Amino acid sequence: MKKFIVAAAGLVLFGLIMLLLRPERDAVPVSVPEKAAPTLRESSAPKPRANFTETFIEEEKALETAPALPPFPKGALRGEMTLTYPDAESAEAARQRLLAAGFDILGYNRALNTLRVRVRGADDRQALARLAGPDAKPGYNFPVASPTPPTGTKAVGGSQPFGADAVKWMGGTGEASVGKGVKVAVVDTGDTGHGASVASLVSGLSTGIAPGAEVLSISSLGENGQGDAFTVAEGIVSAVDAGARIINLSLGTYGNAAVLQAAVDYAQANGAIVVAAVGNDAAGQVTYPAAYNGVVGVASVDAAGQTATFSNYGKGVDIAAPGVEVQAAIPMPEAFADDLRNIATTYGPNVGIGAEAYTSFSGTSASTPLVSGALAALLSENPSMSNEQAVEILLSTANDSGAPGEDDYLGAGSANLERMLEYSQTGVSDVAIADHYLASGDSEAVSVLVSVQNRGTEWSGDLTLEIAYEGRQQSYLIGGLNPGETMAQEILLNPTLLTNGGSTLVQSRVTSSSEDVRPDDNSRATRISLQVKESSE
Repeated sequence: MKKFIVAAAGLVLFGLIMLLLRPERDAVPVSVPEKAAPTLRESSAPKPRANFTETFIEEEKALETAPALPPFPKGALRGEMTLTYPDAESAEAARQRLLAAGFDILGYNRALNTLRVRVRGADDRQALARLAGPDAKPGYNFPVASPTPPTGTKAVGGSQPFGADAVKWMGGTGEASVGKGVKVAVVDTGDTGHGASVASLVSGLSTGIAPGAEVLSISSLGENGQGDAFTVAEGIVSAVDAGARIINLSLGTYGNAAVLQAAVDYAQANGAIVVAAVGNDAAGQVTYPAAYNGVVGVASVDAAGQTATFSNYGKGVDIAAPGVEVQAAIPMPEAFADDLRNIATTYGPNVGIGAEAYTSFSGTSASTPLVSGALAALLSENPSMSNEQAVEILLSTANDSGAPGEDDYLGAGSANLERMLEYSQTGVSDVAIADHYLASGDSEAVSVLVSVQNRGTEWSGDLTLEIAYEGRQQSYLIGGLNPGETMAQEILLNPTLLTNGGSTLVQSRVTSSSEDVRPDDNSRATRISLQVKESSE
């Protein structure tokens, strides 16, 4: 009992001493730090409290010194960015981090491992630079649109229109079975407006070059033809996943969007040929995606085989096709049938009656589906042919025009379906006058190149070229040409005859010792002036 009382007394005494030594609570103000913002860590296990302040300071410093994302490039859509990752796990982890930090995820394409993220300002951009992760490939979204279509002969600089003859001009027959078994995706406005006209040039019964092809219409642009690179990229992915062998893109942008490049890569890696318009701005720059490697970039020609005045040019132009006032179809409700009958006398055969009407369609948007359809026709006849071989045949069998050989305006030349389908035949003899090309001119002389092309499948020799101009006639012996090869003979015109409204008629003809299967292309007559050049075959 004594031990307990002594021990208790000791405890009381110790307590009194401690009370005397303890400072009063109100003697020193205590500041309570504000609640720190949640931080994201690799592990969900809580860190020791002793390390929290140090960690918080380090992360705040990292936010302040994080490398700033580059400024928005010209033309990019403000307020959003794309992040592309090397694999699905990285993309999903980044998505979770960004969502936890309060970012809006506007889109997530799992096939491309790409996020579309809203960015409201400088703080978001800085935070995004930190949270995106070291394996992220930042990119920007750009507006994409169907090329602004020129309308009417006057709008395309007096070029010669095609009307209903574009398919025939390309060597197509328009038979219902052409292209059967090949799926062509038209990534555009869907089944309305621009997209419907584009699709009709692939497989329309009266307008298409491959009526038997299956067309998959994918809506990636609004009815006004406007859209963005991310949405178009999603359309390309959808086309691939639906089994499209050919993807037609009668659209473009001058902004190089990483997500669009990724979609093109995805298409090519999964067995699709991508065909795209080069643009209608008469600019020395090809739009994307036509500018990407491996994409077939399509320019426009008129009915004389000349470069359409609106067609873009430069690196990335691979081939050309009809693009001046080509007859195409547009959906037309049956209710408008009476109205169409009333105006038929004004518009003639270019207007149909009933569920389908026709429109005069100009632009590289029109040229592109004609090339897509020609590829479909080739692959239909040769199902086991590789994509690379199909594109090579498309280019190697093109009809040369403009400057002799490949050039920045028409690429390999104008696509010709007849020649594409006879590529493996032997004994086809066909030599042609390819063009009368106005190469240069000054006060001394005007240079014109008269080019001859072997459009057959065999070597062609013993060729004779005859040229008549300015009251003279000259004859040239040509040793021989390999299939697809072009040679040119220069003639010089008197510039005084070409000024003040004057012109000179140049006529040429080529013959060979072999029987020619297409004699209609053996001659050409062109009236040349220094202002305009009008040509007719």
